[in-house]
Amino acid sequence: MPVSAPERAELLALVERERARLNDYAAKLTAAPLHEAARADVLIALRGLDELLHWAEVTPAPLELPARAAFAFKRAVNARTALLRHTPALEGIPPALDPTQQPGGAHLVDYGRGGYFLFADERFPEGVRFDDHPRLARLARSISSTLGRGEGWRSLLFTSGMGAINTVMDYAAARAASEGRRLLLGAHAWIELQEYAHHTYPGRFAPIDEADTSALVAALGDSTVSALVLEPLVNHPRAPVVDLPTLLRAPVVGEKLLVLDLALTPELDVDTLLGSAPPRGLTVALVTSGVKFFQAGWDVSKSGLLELRFDADAFPFAHDPYRELILLRGRSGRVPSMEEAELADLETHATLRSRLARLDENTRTLALSLDAALQARRLGSVSSPWLPSHPQHALARALGTGGRFVYLDFNPARLPPARLTGLDRELARLATQRGVPLMVATTFGLALPHVCLLAHPTEGFRLRLSPGSGSADVVPALVELVAALA
Repeated sequence: MPVSAPERAELLALVERERARLNDYAAKLTAAPLHEAARADVLIALRGLDELLHWAEVTPAPLELPARAAFAFKRAVNARTALLRHTPALEGIPPALDPTQQPGGAHLVDYGRGGYFLFADERFPEGVRFDDHPRLARLARSISSTLGRGEGWRSLLFTSGMGAINTVMDYAAARAASEGRRLLLGAHAWIELQEYAHHTYPGRFAPIDEADTSALVAALGDSTVSALVLEPLVNHPRAPVVDLPTLLRAPVVGEKLLVLDLALTPELDVDTLLGSAPPRGLTVALVTSGVKFFQAGWDVSKSGLLELRFDADAFPFAHDPYRELILLRGRSGRVPSMEEAELADLETHATLRSRLARLDENTRTLALSLDAALQARRLGSVSSPWLPSHPQHALARALGTGGRFVYLDFNPARLPPARLTGLDRELARLATQRGVPLMVATTFGLALPHVCLLAHPTEGFRLRLSPGSGSADVVPALVELVAALA
């Protein structure tokens, strides 16, 4: 199963983008006579990108692509960020080592430990203003644009998607406590979200059914509710879907925070659903996992993106959600390193759309074919909004996708529960024997096929399978692989 032509085209686009960044950086270094080593690093990185393209052209091996791409792009990003590191002197602040970061001799770069710059500003509490680190801010805006967001969104980068949503939940819990109002969390939300909410804030987040649109609309109109945390297409064996077109046009009573964890839908067109502006009083927060959706699906860095849209006039000056979350991010230690942040911003809007469209087609075909094969053999069934039998199939399609995984529900009469505990590794071993690319991974960048065994607290053992965004030829091979378990 070779690297497909679309994958090669995407790889070429990403290499050319990184090559332009490296060349621009090298040009700026020419005015700095003390940085011959840095210029040499740039040349090595450029050669590594050329070698990656040559390898992908003459040696098609999709399982090796993420590893080789990770090596080439990490080397390139390291070449562009190495000089950002410096050790402050005991007295005074030295100039940044990187000459491109000190126009006019001004010191502009630090480690970004807290993810912010501090400025004296009497308009702010205690006379101090915290701004997002300019380099992190630039990268956050770039990734937000890649995802297709329009004007009006404020973006922040985090160490991971979980780090981003946990920080938003911290903010929501603090605000609700100060107001004496309630918090709601999707009843089928991802296991780690449930754990964080219930262990960190016991009794504070009440469950609400994501598929019960009338209950969700009523929550927005309930002045006692402060925040709702939902996944539009829920990463759960039953895969419920939130009716966002209805929810985002519903009346809002009181200030509300609506947190949408885009666990399976990073490119969701929230701008169109919101219209020209969010309903008055509504703050919308979008969270995207960088591990799953950034870096061309190669899982070469760890990051998460938070995007906010709100009415600034609804908040006291200097206390809007964006500024509050800059502080919470720094205080919680959820600030990404510059290297990780740069690696998150590899893709273009076009390459992301191309890759996700291919992933969608592979997942749709896998859901239909595998469900038919399992049911014909009485092995079980597939749970996926891609299936017409799913109760919210039409709503999922209206959101633009039926998900990027499928869940497998096996018939215990054919596959005893005791066998399920090792089924992911059994599939991987069988795949190796048959030459089918398949890895065992709880999450990956969705470029490669992978399988994960979940021990769900209410649904029991389930296999979650993704076909990846590579060649469509892998889909029938995966269907045969699972069918062979009989």
